[in-house]
Amino acid sequence: MIDSNHLVPDEILARIREAVNRAKTAKVPKTWRPPTAADFVPDTQILCFDQSLSNSGWALLNTDDGVISVQDSGTIRPPVLETRSRGFELTLTKAVYLAREIQVVLSRLYGQYEQVVIELPSIFGYRTESSLVAAATICIELDRGGEEPPVLVSRNSAGAVLCGDRHASKSVSSNLVATLVEERKPSGRGQWTEHVRDAVFVGLRHLYVEEK
Repeated sequence: MIDSNHLVPDEILARIREAVNRAKTAKVPKTWRPPTAADFVPDTQILCFDQSLSNSGWALLNTDDGVISVQDSGTIRPPVLETRSRGFELTLTKAVYLAREIQVVLSRLYGQYEQVVIELPSIFGYRTESSLVAAATICIELDRGGEEPPVLVSRNSAGAVLCGDRHASKSVSSNLVATLVEERKPSGRGQWTEHVRDAVFVGLRHLYVEEK
């Protein structure tokens, strides 16, 4: 019998379990207040993703000089496919396209980020396999490039800590991101979508310095 734990690198399993535990235990801090730029790890740059097979937002998030900024960003969308593919065949087609585009992003930004942060896939809701397959695709492409596995962050944890509500709506999280991000260099189409803002949201949760 094959031990399933040996099919996935220990570090990835550990990060998944940590993220799941954080999601389960996410609580609003007793002394919660809206965060400011001073509440985040300073002088760092990370690459964050809000991934799915239909729309994957990504952002190069920077905290230099006490200013939170987005140095680069984009949204990966598969082209409208002239195919009769349905169900899992269509899912596979989108996954292959996403893998290629993730390679492009990682190659172009290689050396510019200290960590990669992705949203922990949800097990509830609509088309949950989309975010799960997309997350696995990012893990595979990072491994293929000899990079560290991503840090996984749950939206519930981000909502509890950053918004004071573990079930914070996307409009609430988007407003928070818009307030905290003082500079945004990219301005083209697809570079400040809700998917990009969701990527920044989980990235900010990762960089947030919790009070002890």
